[in-house]
Amino acid sequence: MPILTFIARAHDGNLLTASMEVAGAPGMNFDSYKQQAKMILGKINNRSPSKCSFESGNYTFHYIISEGVCYMTLCEKGYDKRLAFGFLQDIMEAFVQDLIAEHGNNYRAVIDRVDHPYAFIKFDKVIQRKRREYKNPNSSKNMQRIKSELADITNIMRMNIEEVLSRGERLEDVGRSSRSLLKRSKEFEKKATLLNYWKLMQKYMAGIACFLIVFLVLYFRFM
Repeated sequence: MPILTFIARAHDGNLLTASMEVAGAPGMNFDSYKQQAKMILGKINNRSPSKCSFESGNYTFHYIISEGVCYMTLCEKGYDKRLAFGFLQDIMEAFVQDLIAEHGNNYRAVIDRVDHPYAFIKFDKVIQRKRREYKNPNSSKNMQRIKSELADITNIMRMNIEEVLSRGERLEDVGRSSRSLLKRSKEFEKKATLLNYWKLMQKYMAGIACFLIVFLVLYFRFM
């Protein structure tokens, strides 16, 4: 289930609201995860990957960025990723609807002008309600959510938390490095395939040439 949830401005990590109450995990101390969340938010900006997951011990952070706002939650590692990102999508839509109802279509300017953390802390009530809806992944409603989930989550970047927090790079640099590494890996795989194909051709080329010569000799001899 979603345990901790944060909403922050993407370009500077300023927390707009957060649901810090730890429900469903009695006796667990999540202070270190709260600190990790703030460190992640400090490395995010508008050029960071729009969706990403970070594994940290027995838990995983998931986030999405939309219109300059980052929505992030901490779940158990085994919690279905489709539900985690579905939860974030619901939180994002509800947050925007709440802002439009209060500030109209100028809500983006309101977010940009906020100069102190937790300016929208009252939205925590909505987060709590949504979290209860997503608490049991095996409920009929959540099973239906999984079946109807249309978003492609297979290509969402997934990293270990230490990869990010132990490096001075911002997330767009880490994402760029990962994409570059993936591109080089695919290029290497393509070249290796072509090389194997060429070696195979060389292996059988002599036999094919001999067959063609014999065929042509016999063909013209008995015409």
